[in-house]
Amino acid sequence: MNMIKMLSYFKTRIFIVIVISIIIGIFSWVIHLPIIPIDSSKVPEPFNKLVDVIYGNPGVRYTDITFGLFYKIFDQSLIYDEIRLKDLWYNGDKLKMLIFGKKICPIPYIDYKFEYPPIIGLLWYITTCIAFQMGLPSNYGFNDYILYKDSIAQIHFNLQSLILILFFVLLQVYLLKIIDDIREDWRKIFISILLPSTILYLTYNWDIICISLAIMGLYLYIRQRYILSGICLGLSIATKLLTIVILAIVLYELIQNYISRKSLVPSSQLFIVTAIASMGIPYITLLLLTPIGFTDFIVHHATWYCENCIYMLVINDIYNPMNRTLYIAILTIAMILIFSIPIKEERLLLKCSFLAMVSIILFNYVFTPQMWLLLTPLAIFVINDAKSLFLYLLGDVANFNIMTTFFIDYEIRLRLSQFISIPVEQNPYVMSSPVQWIAALRNISLLILWIYILSRTLLENYSLRE
Repeated sequence: MNMIKMLSYFKTRIFIVIVISIIIGIFSWVIHLPIIPIDSSKVPEPFNKLVDVIYGNPGVRYTDITFGLFYKIFDQSLIYDEIRLKDLWYNGDKLKMLIFGKKICPIPYIDYKFEYPPIIGLLWYITTCIAFQMGLPSNYGFNDYILYKDSIAQIHFNLQSLILILFFVLLQVYLLKIIDDIREDWRKIFISILLPSTILYLTYNWDIICISLAIMGLYLYIRQRYILSGICLGLSIATKLLTIVILAIVLYELIQNYISRKSLVPSSQLFIVTAIASMGIPYITLLLLTPIGFTDFIVHHATWYCENCIYMLVINDIYNPMNRTLYIAILTIAMILIFSIPIKEERLLLKCSFLAMVSIILFNYVFTPQMWLLLTPLAIFVINDAKSLFLYLLGDVANFNIMTTFFIDYEIRLRLSQFISIPVEQNPYVMSSPVQWIAALRNISLLILWIYILSRTLLENYSLRE
């Protein structure tokens, strides 16, 4: 009877979590819609002001999916600018065919440059193809393409958002399963669901898919379902390379087990094989299909500037190569420190995964605000007191406000110039910008939390050894 009550209670929690997750996902979708669905002049007070706050701020509405990629790649004005066209497209004739009346499906990496890993590229190809097939009439011309482009972008964003929301719901379900397994307070999951950054960046980019697959992989690993775990973690890395440090933590745990037992469970050996295969096959396939597309994808990320990185505090130059040098050096030191922690239980595996993810993101020369979503699901396993909760909430709120202030940098500077001496310009990339002050606050709070969790874990481990 007690078992039946426990199962019923668990199902109730899952239902609550799923419903709230869907509501948050829908809200994130609505605020980023390419076509504004609400006319604030027709909304009664004071709700009209809320509509203006949401849709009047371009940083709130912005998504990489629509404004960073779709409109940029499929811009009809490219056909009149050969330099821009060649910079974005390998086969510009495909874009011209699409614009002038042929419903084709251009392929990322092959027909045009695409800066995201292969799993995202595959999803992107499917959703753009469906959007063009659904959004364009059978017979159309150049003017029709311009007329229908916004509605095509809307269809595309709807499809992408549906995928992202489904992964978000799946993420919370698996988090709840892990919480139940390690006997944590299930209400901690609302940290993962309700934080401002979660709401804003959920349908902004594809990070939620990456961390969902990683969390599924960790859960399956804890349950000793090694083959499925390897597949999920490998696909996570093929979605975004950063979760490779979680795989490193799991492999480190396997090495520790091997040293203590002098052998590996056969199925855990298959974990290594499936993880490497699931991670490698998408990248190798991309390389074989389009070497230039693969090369440009790698070069794009390898040469990116310091975006909201912690090194802005000491190197106020986003293009300085020292940013990348420091990243490699500090990440190496950070991972060595984390590898000094013996992983003896599931909680330590999750804690080390969080520390590793913070290391590869915080010390990176690129720390885009959507990357915060890669941290939050793991953060719930290390937030156990008021200090850690405060530091993480402070970082999250600051991270949220990076985008809310990004496009109105000039307006903020203009207001501040009445009180302090500050250059009045639109340049959110330099330390004189309030945007970078906010990014620095986020980075410092996360750094303090990382040091706090790491030092406490190392001290606890040292005490146990003594």
